[in-house]
Amino acid sequence: NFHHFKGGIWEAIRIGSKKEIQDYRENRWTTEMFLFGSITIMTFYHFGLFFLRRKDASSLYFGLFCLVIVVRLLTTGERFFIQKFPDVPWELASKMEYLSFYLAWPIFQKYMDSIFPGDMPTWAWKLSVVLVGLFSAIILFFPTKYFALTLIPFQIALLLYVPLLIFLLGRCIARKRKGAGIASLGVMVLMFAAVNDILQSQTIIATGYYLPIGLFTFIFVQSYILSLKFSSAFIAIENLSSDLKATNQSYSRFVPLEFLKFLGKKNITEIELGDQTQKEMTILFSDIRSFTQLSEKMTPKDNFDFLNSYMGKMGPIIRKHGGFVDKYLGDGIMALFPDSPDNALEAAIEMKKELEIHNETRLERRYEPIRIGIGIHTGVLMLGTIGEMERMDGTVISDAVNLASRIEGLTKEYKADILLSDDSYRKIRNRVKYTFKELGKVSVKGKENTVGVYEVM
Repeated sequence: NFHHFKGGIWEAIRIGSKKEIQDYRENRWTTEMFLFGSITIMTFYHFGLFFLRRKDASSLYFGLFCLVIVVRLLTTGERFFIQKFPDVPWELASKMEYLSFYLAWPIFQKYMDSIFPGDMPTWAWKLSVVLVGLFSAIILFFPTKYFALTLIPFQIALLLYVPLLIFLLGRCIARKRKGAGIASLGVMVLMFAAVNDILQSQTIIATGYYLPIGLFTFIFVQSYILSLKFSSAFIAIENLSSDLKATNQSYSRFVPLEFLKFLGKKNITEIELGDQTQKEMTILFSDIRSFTQLSEKMTPKDNFDFLNSYMGKMGPIIRKHGGFVDKYLGDGIMALFPDSPDNALEAAIEMKKELEIHNETRLERRYEPIRIGIGIHTGVLMLGTIGEMERMDGTVISDAVNLASRIEGLTKEYKADILLSDDSYRKIRNRVKYTFKELGKVSVKGKENTVGVYEVM
């Protein structure tokens, strides 16, 4: 007719009773409404997925594909759009129908490229954009009797595209791309339905229209693939979280969490070279007496087993009393107590008691008992990170650290188990709880002034 090169009746006239015709129409109406509702939900669902995770372009392209299909469902078949808005010009509805058909191709191609990156040639998408852009411009700026003539060339282009798509999907399967098999199933159903409808529209065959069924199958299959993709991503995130947790736990064995806390950090990954803070703390040094002689009698494995067994008993005691181990120094321990010297003193006394129990076990096994010396001092110290970008370490810099080490060294000279400086002694809150012996002012290596030292009895 005047407006369309293929005007007239599109389907054979159906003859029957009123009820038969009504039932037939209602069945078609119900089917199309079901497809419209289902695909509309899919549209909003995948747009929602994209806005939640912008990096996943496949959800965006699939949502756009569903959107153009929704528009096509409204303008074809029972033509719900015309029924709802009868005053809309027929030519505008036709433009919407054609555009929804044409735009589906480049969006579909872009979606396939997003789920199989690197497997879909760029030129295929560019070609579809050029063809669809040209045909869409004709649709927008020319009346129906002209833009309707683009339908057959476009259908021919689609028919030529089908073998290419089959080849590309087969290559994805051969390359064992994840989801390629089930994606190919959905695409094949859609392609065969599209080819059937193209041939049906040209009256070459008379099998009926199956594109709505093909579209629904394709969308259902692709939604399943995207669900698998998100499920895999979620599992990967869980695994990465577990790995990260395990890594952080491993790092915490080398860098105490308390060290991070004093630097104002929550995680080891926040640590930067040069981070530092200053705080008054109590330093505890302990050392095994005559360890060199002991180690000479043991194999390397026995040495490590011995030290790890000993450290395994002392470390928990330090943490129990509010301290943390800053460093293991061979047979020695350097621990920091941020709150009070009382905590360090309590830890030292319990370490001594634990050593007595440990020595009983050693005697039963005919090993020599061991002795330790513990030195305690309170002072201002600096905690921070030193090194270079490829290798850094946490450290404590202060004269107080050196003094605590010197006091621990004095335990050998005085044959004492626990010694503490007068700075620590003055800051102990509950002195009546302990028995102290004042050793007087002593000269300490590296210090010009003498230091008051007390022995804990």
